[in-house]
Amino acid sequence: MELLPLVCLCLLSCSGETSAAGDGVKVVVKEDDDAVLPCSLSTKEDITGKLFDWKKDESRKEVFMYDSGIHHNNGITGQDQQFIGQVSHFQDQLKNGNASIKIKNTKMADSGNYSCFFPRLQPRQTFNIELVVGQVLRDRTGENIPGAAPEPNIKILDETKDWSLLQCEAHGDPLPTVEWKDSNNNTLNADTPHVSERGGRSYITVNITVTKTDNYRCVATQEKISHRIATVTYVLMNGAAPEPGLSAGVIVGFVVLSLLLVAAVVGGVGLCINNRKKSVKILVKEGSDAVLPCSLSNKEDITGKTFDWRKDERRQEVFFYKSGLHSDNSNIGQDQQFKGRVSHFQDQLKNGNASIKIIKTKMADSGNYSCIFPHPEPRQTFNIELVVGQVLRDRTGENIPGAAPEPNIKTLADTKDSRLLQCEAHGDPPLTVEWKDSDNNTLDAEERKESKQGRYSYITVKITVTKTDNYSCVATQKEISHQIAAVIPVHIQGAASKPSVTILDQTKDWSLLQCEVLGASPNPKVEWRDSSGNILPVKDLKVTARGDSYDIVLNVTVTKTDRYRCVVTQQEINRQTDAEIYVHMNGLSAGAIAGFVVLSLLLVAAVVGGVVSGLCINHFRKENQKKNEEIRHLRSQPSSATPLTTGSI
Repeated sequence: MELLPLVCLCLLSCSGETSAAGDGVKVVVKEDDDAVLPCSLSTKEDITGKLFDWKKDESRKEVFMYDSGIHHNNGITGQDQQFIGQVSHFQDQLKNGNASIKIKNTKMADSGNYSCFFPRLQPRQTFNIELVVGQVLRDRTGENIPGAAPEPNIKILDETKDWSLLQCEAHGDPLPTVEWKDSNNNTLNADTPHVSERGGRSYITVNITVTKTDNYRCVATQEKISHRIATVTYVLMNGAAPEPGLSAGVIVGFVVLSLLLVAAVVGGVGLCINNRKKSVKILVKEGSDAVLPCSLSNKEDITGKTFDWRKDERRQEVFFYKSGLHSDNSNIGQDQQFKGRVSHFQDQLKNGNASIKIIKTKMADSGNYSCIFPHPEPRQTFNIELVVGQVLRDRTGENIPGAAPEPNIKTLADTKDSRLLQCEAHGDPPLTVEWKDSDNNTLDAEERKESKQGRYSYITVKITVTKTDNYSCVATQKEISHQIAAVIPVHIQGAASKPSVTILDQTKDWSLLQCEVLGASPNPKVEWRDSSGNILPVKDLKVTARGDSYDIVLNVTVTKTDRYRCVVTQQEINRQTDAEIYVHMNGLSAGAIAGFVVLSLLLVAAVVGGVVSGLCINHFRKENQKKNEEIRHLRSQPSSATPLTTGSI
């Protein structure tokens, strides 16, 4: 009986919860991308005057509700704050039974299980979709994530004319990894990271010795929260000029060439020397930070000096510094374009470094910059050209004249085997238009028409698709780096979609599983299989014909913990798809029961063996006591002429 509590405790601690997969529809997107969650009636019944409702997770967050033309974007209240202004439906697709929605600019919090259901249809229909939003490594400082690392701190610990010893320190929870990179984004070999504790925080410090003039970045990464942040410092070697200079070999070559020129013009032509300075060119991608270098070669302390940064011939005021006062801490007349976006390197002023950093660069930041020291004699000026490379993206919110709006998609023809789609887009400058599938493959268009209406170019592209997928029409204007897309979900009746698998009922001894296939044509073969591939006996099969398509419901009862698959096969079109579900029986499996029986037998054997051993030991103990008493009795008797034999003892 004492064994029973222990066995019960073991069984309780080893049991798990029942886990059921959804209907197998999974939508995977990258963070900030748009996501289309598909939901379509196989009957293609017009739902313009119907009710459908989208909810999220077990908390049943209200995502989007539509009721006979009224929805969350034009009157219905109660939408969860997370989705306000983020979710839209496809109005022109309602007539085809399409209740799909689009979530714009997805966030990690949007990941989860969504349900699309039609409560007034008989029978009530529900579609389950899992959305997975993959995080992207980026600076998440503004997202108020607890423990996110702030901008790393860079110091110059020591330097000579040939090298500089840099130190980068970062902290965060989880502790970030830290690496040094040069301006070409190459990861540099640094010293072994050192981790220390201060004030309840963990700090990581990484030192590196650099030997050439460049912009160096210390990058802190917290992959667990997909946060990456960097600090940039400009290093100028005394042995190298701040601008492109002449190497010793070039100088020797120049001297030889000069002598030849002098010999050639010995008749009286003078030599004219142009001492014009070359400008440094900085290349960055749009949206990234740019460091514009400016350092005195003598490394004179400029903390109490004046330097001024200006842009282009208009002499826009970029950043002004004078003896501690500067554009960030005073009312100096900085141009509106640069307010709040330009900073200097305070700890580097003592080394003659007047470099600045422009954060989140825009195309308008491209141009020629001048770093001016007005007071030293002679006056010194350094010229830097900044080139901001544009990135193709949706620039609708930037109010660029002629930027293409979202393309317009229409369904021109629809059969059980295919759908003819048309996309129309317009803009100025001219644009390209292409169709893509959900894997971002560019599809071959059937027909393309171009026309001109006023200053706008109009392009119409048609395509016929033959499989269920999300299709995108992408309009691109490379001249202004603008790219925008519209997405349409397509469900082709001919091919069976991924089956929906659920647990209908369950006890500790069995589970009743259901597999549902909607709108399949030709009529598919549906089977339940266990993890070993064995086909399971069918408990209940229901086939409903809807014109040329079929709805199939297949139930099966299982009695052991395993992974079960519902497999749908259409041999005529060479297609097979499946969905999997994991079933955990609360009762003991056959293996566990067998193990328990063996354990019980071993325990019984041990108990019996213990009892028998105890009896034997007790018997031998009594025998020994009896012999010892006999010996003591004989020794206590008087000596006798008759000797004792050995056998009598």
